[in-house]
Amino acid sequence: MSIDKPVTKKIHGWSRHLPPLNALKAFEAAARHLSFTRAALELNVTQAAISHQVRMLEAYLDQPLFIRQHQGLVLTEAAQLWLPSLEQAFDLIDKSSRKIRRQQAQRWRVAADVWSFGVWLQPCLGALLQAFPQLDWVSDQQREVDACLQTVLLTDTQDSQCWGEQSCWLVGKAGLLQTAGERILHWGEDHALWAAWQPQLEPLQECQVLDRLALCQALQAGIGVALLPASVASELLQQTSLQGRPTELRVAWQWGTETDWPWLHELQQWLDGQKQYERQQELALKSA
Repeated sequence: MSIDKPVTKKIHGWSRHLPPLNALKAFEAAARHLSFTRAALELNVTQAAISHQVRMLEAYLDQPLFIRQHQGLVLTEAAQLWLPSLEQAFDLIDKSSRKIRRQQAQRWRVAADVWSFGVWLQPCLGALLQAFPQLDWVSDQQREVDACLQTVLLTDTQDSQCWGEQSCWLVGKAGLLQTAGERILHWGEDHALWAAWQPQLEPLQECQVLDRLALCQALQAGIGVALLPASVASELLQQTSLQGRPTELRVAWQWGTETDWPWLHELQQWLDGQKQYERQQELALKSA
């Protein structure tokens, strides 16, 4: 790791004095891990280099940043006050850099959780990929994404930014619908929905299913019951011998992003055009 000199920049008659960037990176990594060793592994430098950069930063600030103990590092009060601002600055630099790279490559990453993908994207995925070839759809486990489509549980005071509202149905074999607490199939990460619906449930058996086909097969095999959006429940009830009943839960989808991407508005308008079919399905389910 090279040793940087402090950066001084004149802005509107006054000078901005910044610590060396490498020292800031070393401190931020060490503070996150509370370890010089793990910070060195992350930044691909030696532990001695991390220690040297931190000491240089402490000399620049004229106060210690770490209390060195046998069990590891402890942040001083000054470090605890400074670290959040430094992390925010690094996050802003990272987002701006990724934005420039994405615009140059004309490609963007969009994540969707299991419910959002299975309900809104999968049925129209072919047309969606043709309409927006510049978008790469990734798992919601990915960190570097430009936008995220995520499922939210609606309340009476829910923000109007949510869209695609649907009710939730309990679906399974007829004999299992009254014993939902014993066998629960989770489609993706829907644990919060179950807890909101019946917080007293203490299931004897749980199983997480990420694939829609596998979920259908498990339900038909009588392995358990699942909470599903109305459109998915409607499809299963029409195509199989499964039974279902509505719950008081309502879900919707919203975009999780801090960036006002122009293509995001186009994508939402395109997805909004798919709503009518979903609404017709739900109406048909209610009138059945």
